[in-house]
Amino acid sequence: MSTYVSPMQLQINSNLFSIRENELKHLVGNLKPNDVKDDVQFTHTTARIKNNVLLKPVTFQDPKITNHSQVEKNYPPDFQNLFGGKRMINIISVEFQFDGSSELFNYSPNNLSFGSSSNMRVYQPYGNSITVDVELPDLDKNKAISAAKAQMEMTFGVINGNNTQAIQWNMSIESSIDSMLIAKRKELLDFYS
Repeated sequence: MSTYVSPMQLQINSNLFSIRENELKHLVGNLKPNDVKDDVQFTHTTARIKNNVLLKPVTFQDPKITNHSQVEKNYPPDFQNLFGGKRMINIISVEFQFDGSSELFNYSPNNLSFGSSSNMRVYQPYGNSITVDVELPDLDKNKAISAAKAQMEMTFGVINGNNTQAIQWNMSIESSIDSMLIAKRKELLDFYS
């Protein structure tokens, strides 16, 4: 099962944007003449830097059940069973695979809000997937996936907000990348000529 954090523990995503902007300055500042000399190499360098700096929005694939086990669990007394007792339950693992920048799970959008009914879990990925365990009395695929999606509600909210802001940031920084690289190319070619 994947671990989770409270959304209150996440830094705001503008910090991530600043880190990426500093990385851009470092990458451009350390370019060498061979990185920009001819058009083909300049195109490769531009693509490499954009790949390192731009954020890829997270997209989730359809969830799938990856495992289950049955365990006996103690239950406290309730209106149906005044003495409590033990019942067999199924622990079902549901996996959410995704594509995109996994760093987006570590930050919250600038406008994150949540109600008192929200579960306060932002699941953290292991590689490019998140696994959520749900407990059900029977092996019901639809109920398991619905329960897992409910547990992922806050994670989905954080990612949707981050995706929107990352797309906006990407559009604004991409033109800066192009202009910085053109200026650095001219500077290097003039300096080494």
